[in-house]
Amino acid sequence: MVEDYDQITSYHYSAYRPPLHNLILDKCISDSRIYGSGLDIGCGTGQSSIALAKYCEKVTGLEPSEHMLKKSIAHNKVTYYLFNGIDLDFPNERFDIITFAGSLYYAKSQKLLDEVIRVSKQKAKIILYDFEIILDSIMMNLTGRSAEAGEQKYNHEEDFSGLNQNNLQKEISSKDEVSLKISNSDILHLLLATKDLYELLLEKFGERQLETKICSGLDRIIPLKIHELKVKIFYTIYSVAK
Repeated sequence: MVEDYDQITSYHYSAYRPPLHNLILDKCISDSRIYGSGLDIGCGTGQSSIALAKYCEKVTGLEPSEHMLKKSIAHNKVTYYLFNGIDLDFPNERFDIITFAGSLYYAKSQKLLDEVIRVSKQKAKIILYDFEIILDSIMMNLTGRSAEAGEQKYNHEEDFSGLNQNNLQKEISSKDEVSLKISNSDILHLLLATKDLYELLLEKFGERQLETKICSGLDRIIPLKIHELKVKIFYTIYSVAK
């Protein structure tokens, strides 16, 4: 996970993230209860942790990238910590709800799952969720290549399959599609926050005035400067049964 975000991509990641976390969490958390303690694993710059804070009294956000943590968003209910990707330095049965927002693919291991179960309370909820913003047409217009051309193998529907799940019960696994209205400037941040797309754009335009060239291209293909993108959303919910 750390390798995917250097200073450039972490800057653009922090500059804009689509407002999708609460939309997805609202689908996953249907009751009106407020959870005591939440844990967000792979929190990036904190948008997912802040989204989780809507449903919790307090949230701990863990992130393995120091670049991301340096740009984390302050929130009175959220505390951030650097994470080594495996060990959860917390007491047993600490958390009522745990989320992985687009991070499980990078972090998945039996040892981490064992740690997640250890720090989860009985009947704790574990939510795995992700979204895929469809950028193919934009990348094709900008570079002549689709977004998929730059993507490394990645599974937006990653769950705990293949691991020992003796202490877990899968409640639901679902996917849906929504629309997102987005400005050209925010599309720029989305493109450059994704390492693979950044490298495609760098190959096409070169490093010199890269952002200016992309902005000019976006203004050419989206003259109204507002675009509606399709977004695929994915989520899986588990409950802990020790």
